[in-house]
Amino acid sequence: GKPVTPLSRALCDADNDGVIDGTDFPIEGSNILDSDSLDSIEFGTKHAFLDNRLIINAAIYHIDWEDIPLSLPAPRPCPFNFQTNRGRAVSQGVEVETSYFMLEDKLRLDLRLSYNDAELREDAPSLGDKGDQLPLSPNSDASLSVEYNFNIAGYEGYIGSTYSYVGGYHQRITRDRAEVGDYGQLSFTAGVTIGNVDIELYGNNMTQGQEFIGTLVADSGYRLRPRRIGLDFRYSF
Repeated sequence: GKPVTPLSRALCDADNDGVIDGTDFPIEGSNILDSDSLDSIEFGTKHAFLDNRLIINAAIYHIDWEDIPLSLPAPRPCPFNFQTNRGRAVSQGVEVETSYFMLEDKLRLDLRLSYNDAELREDAPSLGDKGDQLPLSPNSDASLSVEYNFNIAGYEGYIGSTYSYVGGYHQRITRDRAEVGDYGQLSFTAGVTIGNVDIELYGNNMTQGQEFIGTLVADSGYRLRPRRIGLDFRYSF
């Protein structure tokens, strides 16, 4: 918590009913932002099978967030934003990561999956209703990677590719903007080590996705970086 600038009663409570005009927030105490609280519980497990060729890691979690601190615009003629505590949200989900080594450990497959349910657990006037999905919180994301290591003319090399997916989400809890996310990206790498020199060819966003990525600032964001292909040289000494 912390002290904040109090609102002007003359501008923000013109009818003198003790409530910020146009809201249900009391003007008394609007100069104090209380502390929020968060309880987080997580259980995880790690396993190795088939002589350590199959690795499986998994976790489930539950996060309970109360008295969420908010900065909200007051309706006109009050020309200020005000800070307050409102609502309770719960985020819970599961994450699974697996790795599988084949062909004498030369070929590696990695799979990662996650599901997250993040929503308001009680009505919060001026914020949202119970059951609303929290902003910037996709329900699911996943990635699949494959990498093959080989020896060519006595030099160690590798080639690999990754496909990643991010589920759809909203920038604002009110969902008054189009959904963003729900996109996939494909990348690749290939490299070889010659003495002290590492050479790597890479390509990112090979499918030329142009999806919009939301940020914490309302109505702002950026596009996915366009397809990029490059060559890296690294020298170790």
